[in-house]
Amino acid sequence: MSLLDRLNDDPTLPSSDPRPDERASQLEQARDDYRYTYAKPNLRGVAMAADPPKSDNPGPQWLADVVGAVKDIVDNAKELAAAKGSTPPSEFTALLAKIGADGIERAFSDLGEAVVRGRKQGAPQRLAEYAELFQASPLPAIATEHHLDSSFARMRLAGANPAWIRRVDPRVGLPEDFGVDAGHYAAAVADPKDSLEAALAEGRLFSCEYRQLLGAKPGCHPAPPSVEVDYAKDPAAWDAAYAAREAAYSSGAHPKELVAPLVLFTVPRGGGSLSPVAIQLFPDGHEDSRYPVFTPRDGTAWLAAKLAVGAADGNVHEAIAHLGTTHLVQEAFMLAMHNCLAQRHPLHRLLAPHFEGTVNINAAADAALVSADGSVDHLLMPTIGETIRISAQGLRDWNFGDEIFPRQLERRGVDDSDLLRDYPYRDDGLLVWAALEQWVEGYVHHYYAGDGDVVADSELQAFVAQVGAYQVEDARGRRVGGGITGVGEGAPGRVSTRAYLVQMITQIIWNGSAQHAAVNFPQAHEMAYAPMYSLALMGPTPTSAAFDDAALLRMLTTRELAGEQFAILDLLGSVYHTQLGHYPSRPGRGKPGRGWFGRGPVHELELALRVRLGDVERTIDARNLERPSYRYLRPSEIPQSINI
Repeated sequence: MSLLDRLNDDPTLPSSDPRPDERASQLEQARDDYRYTYAKPNLRGVAMAADPPKSDNPGPQWLADVVGAVKDIVDNAKELAAAKGSTPPSEFTALLAKIGADGIERAFSDLGEAVVRGRKQGAPQRLAEYAELFQASPLPAIATEHHLDSSFARMRLAGANPAWIRRVDPRVGLPEDFGVDAGHYAAAVADPKDSLEAALAEGRLFSCEYRQLLGAKPGCHPAPPSVEVDYAKDPAAWDAAYAAREAAYSSGAHPKELVAPLVLFTVPRGGGSLSPVAIQLFPDGHEDSRYPVFTPRDGTAWLAAKLAVGAADGNVHEAIAHLGTTHLVQEAFMLAMHNCLAQRHPLHRLLAPHFEGTVNINAAADAALVSADGSVDHLLMPTIGETIRISAQGLRDWNFGDEIFPRQLERRGVDDSDLLRDYPYRDDGLLVWAALEQWVEGYVHHYYAGDGDVVADSELQAFVAQVGAYQVEDARGRRVGGGITGVGEGAPGRVSTRAYLVQMITQIIWNGSAQHAAVNFPQAHEMAYAPMYSLALMGPTPTSAAFDDAALLRMLTTRELAGEQFAILDLLGSVYHTQLGHYPSRPGRGKPGRGWFGRGPVHELELALRVRLGDVERTIDARNLERPSYRYLRPSEIPQSINI
């Protein structure tokens, strides 16, 4: 039964259902269909769907969108081959046919290799070689700005990982292991009347820290051979082979470099644009060492330090901000929805379109993207096992209550638009959030007359409890629980008020639509240009100001990895399937199709949502006339769900 077919009954709360036995039976079937597993071959310990129904896969239009995105990448590779005077690989046509037949998993496993085959290997001789990758595909604007301090700062506010930066608390100050002093601040800031002490006291300091990468084991290039054991047939042998492979990175031909930077920014006195002050590539004390602090006066070493920060930012983005806290969080909520909310529950009706394709893309990622010798293994700095560990730890550290979007901004100290004036992710995001919140509030109030109805909703309470539980047994002995912390109000795993329910449901929708759009679609733009986000560092990073252009080129990712980075990230950031606020139509049982929510008051609320989102888009477009364009939260470019 497809997403369009499964919800024919009018929504009703459990206490009002005239057929409770049928409802209970349907829920039991759903619990069998959507069983949890915590032992996928690669993403171990994470709540995922064991073997969901094929009907959960997105439809043929989605696959056509994927094939179209791959074709654009292949066309670019053909033009690149022609520009180099070589013949395009003959398997390009066959690759498109295989992806059309086998889906996204085939694209993940074969695309990068096909695109880079026959290209020169090793370190580039000129920085321009990275830009030459873009032939049929447009060169990202950042390629001409990657050296600018203003662009470096802007990537923390409008790049692929825009929720990592936070205000330095004046009451706490800078970390003791970050060796920035008054002299470094003076070297970075043109205003002689400004000082580190004043900026701290006035709350004008901001920082990014990438401590999650500390202690990670570095990967190597090329990666060790893949694991050939069939996990399904012999998991113990697979585990042993995987462990041996993890150990093999240390003897690889070309070990990768790792960094875990601390970065300081300031806002000038009187307000203005965020400006970088200092970078330290490791906290003092790491491996019993102290590390130099680089400032804008350090020439090529400063540029190298900024690009190393881009590598760290790209790594925590892919492992945590993207995979961990959007893709995997949403799968946990999707499983709890199917296990706890009957198909005719109002919240199931609302949430189902916001999970379309999520389990499919996550399963493909596990099988072919974060697998041994897959693209994540090739492209990122740590071993694949370490990257997965970092992702899982990021998911465990993520707290749902803290991440409700307005709270997240406040928690990071970035909610003051008078202090931090130009923050597109915050400013555009608040517009989208407000539109979604108003829609959800109207929906919740339509079905729940008061807080008492919320408390009495047994399915809702089970949903909240299950998404926060982890590997507990249900009444039939099935292991369940998403392991998401911070869901509920008051007592853990409970919902008591309509007000909190509105916030909770808005955040679930936000995380799978707008938040994912903000971290996903920059992959096809800024992140596809390897120097700005050199996901792997292949040579020594600066240890002093004596760092030249040749050393910089040796530090950055290789020619072939830059090509694979372009291909995979362009694919991930180019598929726009569905549109926020545009819910599907349902079959009309022999009559013309009905809206997803019927033709009554809820349908009117849905139409009002679309109007508000249209207003949001016009506001964002007007803002983009006055600032460097930020498109990732334009409602027309936000899919309903994570499906890529």
